[in-house]
Amino acid sequence: MAIAVTMGDPSGIGPELVLRAYFDSMLENKIVIGSKFVLEKYRKLYELPAVEYNLLTRQSTFETEKGALNLIDTGKSFEVPIGRLSKNSGLASFEYVQRALRMVLNRQIRAIVTLPINKQAINMAGFNYSGHTDFFSKATGAETVMTMASEDLIVSLVTDHIGLSEVVSHITKERLSYTIETLYNALRDYFGKNDPKIAVLGVNPHAGDGGVIGKIEESVINPVVRSIRYCDGAISPDTAFSEKNRKKYDGYVAMYHDQGLIPFKMLHFSDGVNVSLGLPFIRTSVDHGTAFDIAGLYKAETESFYAALEMAEFMSNAKN
Repeated sequence: MAIAVTMGDPSGIGPELVLRAYFDSMLENKIVIGSKFVLEKYRKLYELPAVEYNLLTRQSTFETEKGALNLIDTGKSFEVPIGRLSKNSGLASFEYVQRALRMVLNRQIRAIVTLPINKQAINMAGFNYSGHTDFFSKATGAETVMTMASEDLIVSLVTDHIGLSEVVSHITKERLSYTIETLYNALRDYFGKNDPKIAVLGVNPHAGDGGVIGKIEESVINPVVRSIRYCDGAISPDTAFSEKNRKKYDGYVAMYHDQGLIPFKMLHFSDGVNVSLGLPFIRTSVDHGTAFDIAGLYKAETESFYAALEMAEFMSNAKN
């Protein structure tokens, strides 16, 4: 089975990344779910050579052709406002994602790689989700763990897109245990770590200093960590990502978004991959947004997209 790529918001850099990947031969044995009309608009804008399309239909066996851009064309033709928020672009981008979900649940594809959508645009189109992960989670009933992964650093988040003032109330023993267990299973099943070691970060400076600076470490984090043999914590966040510790641990559990993503992006800004653990299928994504400011300028960097493609391939092969 092939891996599917959703084209992302047509007004952003997703179509450009698809074209770049095609001409760099990065889409062999991959299926793109998107719009031929949109791709051709950008191809002509960039004055690129002709694209050989292998158009796949609902009735096809989804066999990919080498050298072709294997495309499931949603058939939507509309004026694409390049670099601007658009209800039509939000609608189209969400249809790509819905189609991918149906295909992976029907075992027609083995993984999904998502190019960026715009949360405001999909909400304008009537889809009240905060993004890909929110949709996939609610559609499957799965509890997801947002994880950033690179070749040598993997960070999972206990909480993700919530305000900082809400973080402590969302850190429960149940959620923390689930995050640690989900990361452990992924390290073992997908990343070849037979006996992975995980670092669990504290929330407060110096991990609370024994309760002097804060209580969440003593009341929630440390009791969970003590019950699980393969993790250490609560570790002081300001030293957790030192070079020495990165060699010691196979993965990290951070308590909130910026705590995990700031050090990760300092080290892997271009090649980081967003992986949604906990879903009943493999989903990877680029570590950036729609980049409306450079859409249509042929300036998009490909590194994160290519890393997401390679990560999906690596994880799906490991699971098989």
